[in-house]
Amino acid sequence: MAENVASIHQSEEIGRGIGSKMRNQRETLESTNRTLSDMKTISASAAQRIQAIENKTLRKKLWLWAVVLFLFIANIVVAYRMYENGGRIFSMGIPAPPKESTTTERGEQKHYLPLKITGKDYR
Repeated sequence: MAENVASIHQSEEIGRGIGSKMRNQRETLESTNRTLSDMKTISASAAQRIQAIENKTLRKKLWLWAVVLFLFIANIVVAYRMYENGGRIFSMGIPAPPKESTTTERGEQKHYLPLKITGKDYR
């Protein structure tokens, strides 16, 4: 009978040890679960911030392309105005100088505006 009582006490101690280890494991798992939950929240927040940065970058790129397009069109308009007004942007009521033309050896007509620097005509 004494052997049976000793065996029961030994079984109880083994059970308590196993229970203690299982409680420690449960606490570890719960702590890990909280850490993972926190990491998931941080990850979602980071994803939102990255998306906001991407949207801001896209808006800046679109504005930049709009400015480039505007300047390109303005360049074309200024070049056309200068062509029509004899090298000036605004005509100011003064008529543009006449365009001169010459005939090449092949009989083609070439039109040009005279370029005069210090009174000399360069052709």
